[in-house]
Order: sequence, then structure tokens, then C-alpha cells
Amino acid sequence: NDYQYINQLVKKNKIDLIIHTAAYKHVNIIEKNIFSAVRNNIFATKSLCEISIKNSCNFLFISTDKAANPKSILGITKRIAELICLKYSSIRRDNKFINIVRFGNVFGSSGSAITNFLDQINNEKPVTITNKRASRYFMTIREACHLILQTTNINKKNVIFILNMGKPVNIFQL
Repeated sequence: NDYQYINQLVKKNKIDLIIHTAAYKHVNIIEKNIFSAVRNNIFATKSLCEISIKNSCNFLFISTDKAANPKSILGITKRIAELICLKYSSIRRDNKFINIVRFGNVFGSSGSAITNFLDQINNEKPVTITNKRASRYFMTIREACHLILQTTNINKKNVIFILNMGKPVNIFQL
């Protein structure tokens, strides 16, 4: 969230690609801290778009499948950030890109359902599921990394890249 510091780093190190993965993503925490979610997920993204244009470097924003038809603060803040990226991309006049990659749930990432379930099981606590009908798309860390690398080589602007993650998995069955 420190525009001056990030801008200085990008300029000093002649960075040619910013991959913006920082976000508040834990739905239960975000719902209780809306201002922090907006500041981090929206305003920081706007600043990074501006820095990428100012320093003529490419910018890749990591979003979430929850931004499609958002129903939570996480989905809403990430969708607004996507729209900001698309707007900045459309006004960009150099040959650099501002693109978006939408992820599903990454197995083993901090705060993922799988990690939470394993922690609960290992600590002999009941596994908590908020809705037995809920389903989620999952991807591996390798798939996430591969998607990021692939998108940096595709010469398209103003694009939201979405990995085909197959069918969603029912959380209760999982």
C-alpha cells in the first residue's frame, strides 16, 4: 500500500513485470474488516496499475473465481480491482500489458479449506463446514504457477485469464 516505496523499487531495479498476488482472501476475516479489505484489495491494486504505467512495465493481477458474480466482500473487492485493471489497461498507450488471472482455491495455500480441515483433524477438533451444498474449484500450486507463467507470454491486452479447473468439488463430500 506504499505507493512511493513500491514506485521507487520498480524504478530503481528497472522491473519489467509486476505480479500482484497480495490480497486479503480469508472470507471470515474480510467480512469483519471491510475497510482493510477495500484498502488492500482495491486501492493497492489501483496504485500498482499506476506504477506499472508510470514505469512502463507489465502488470499481472491475481484475482479469484469469487469475483465472478460476487456474493462476498472478497468477491466484490476483487471484482472492483479487476475492473480497475481493465480500465487502466484500456487507457494504456505503450506496448505493455495489464492482465488478470482468476484462480480457484489453491491446494495447500494459507487459509484454504483443505488446510483448515487438516488443522482441525490434526488438533482433534470437529471439521466445520458452513454449507453442505457448497462446492469449490481447486487447483494445485504447480497449476497456479504454470498459469501465471503462461499468461505472461500471451500477447493480449485487457484480458481475464481463467484456468479450466474441471468440475467443482462438493466440500461436504471432500
